[in-house]
Amino acid sequence: MNYLSRNARVIRDPNGRVRQVIAIWQGQEIPFTITSNGTVLRADYDNTRRPVIPAEDYQKMHRQVTSVFAHNRAMDRAEEFAWLINDLNRCGVFLKASGRLAITRWEKPAGQKPKLIRQTVDDLAAAIRMQDHILSNYSLATEQSPAELDQLESIEEVLLQANQLLLRWSQADETAKNELQKQLACIILRLENCRNESKVAAREQAEKVLPLKDSLDRPNPMAFAARTTAALGDLAQRIEELHIIMPYIAMRKQLLLLADRWLRSKFNQAAGLITQVARHQVFRNGRIAAYEPKFIWQRIDRAIALLDNAIISPYYQLAQRIRTELKSAKNLFRRKDYQASRQKLDSARELLPVANQSTF
Repeated sequence: MNYLSRNARVIRDPNGRVRQVIAIWQGQEIPFTITSNGTVLRADYDNTRRPVIPAEDYQKMHRQVTSVFAHNRAMDRAEEFAWLINDLNRCGVFLKASGRLAITRWEKPAGQKPKLIRQTVDDLAAAIRMQDHILSNYSLATEQSPAELDQLESIEEVLLQANQLLLRWSQADETAKNELQKQLACIILRLENCRNESKVAAREQAEKVLPLKDSLDRPNPMAFAARTTAALGDLAQRIEELHIIMPYIAMRKQLLLLADRWLRSKFNQAAGLITQVARHQVFRNGRIAAYEPKFIWQRIDRAIALLDNAIISPYYQLAQRIRTELKSAKNLFRRKDYQASRQKLDSARELLPVANQSTF
């Protein structure tokens, strides 16, 4: 029998979540609500005139109502992590079915059209390290390698000095001209292996200025000054790109860190539910009230549902293993094999990451 047909109603809160389901039994409304811990209860127990429903009918009605709440909770979970997927996508991070991440970047080799490349990483840890590496290359100098932004700004300074010297070429002495050639040679060497179009263009301009003579072996300071101005424009374009890219990469990193904290919170919540179950006296002395198994199963089911949110590696694979242990624990508990069920619960708890600590 369908107790949710025709006059049955679903009452939602302002956010669209199901808060009450009104089933119909013999023309009478039977309200159900759901508690904060996910238990579906009849909501008219304080009504002394409430109808008494035969146990078999009530069980069928309760299952139908519970399915409505369960569907709603599943939709809530989908909405709960939809922000994660959408925001990651907007930052150029895409989730694969395997739980790995594909991260996009633009590559613009000189003389070619820009290419959008997707690089796959194994997990959140690798994705975060990638962003750190990019930010380090752009803005943080090390003993082994100067930051790109620092490097470009120092090259920009040399080109400015070269431009000024070329504009007053007739007053410059030989020492200054020789020094200019050395500095231009250094710029060419520093940009030698670059693939970025703007930096390649700046290097080519510097190469043409380096001899300080044109194709007819004549000094042509005004033409060379124009080339240094063009090179400065190329560098300015790359510097502007970096000032746009760096905040974007920083935002991507923060979003990945937020995703990590959010996913860990789901494991922590699941750990709390598993701990509650494992502390039940049935695992010590075998005693359990007739109504309690249902609540044990519900807590295990909620822990499994929380782990369904673990959609990104390394949590994705870890959640699969824990869910397998929990499902085994529930099945063994149903068969009243409490010792074996407790062992499965312990195995699940051992797999859970330490609270407030990343898995990497």
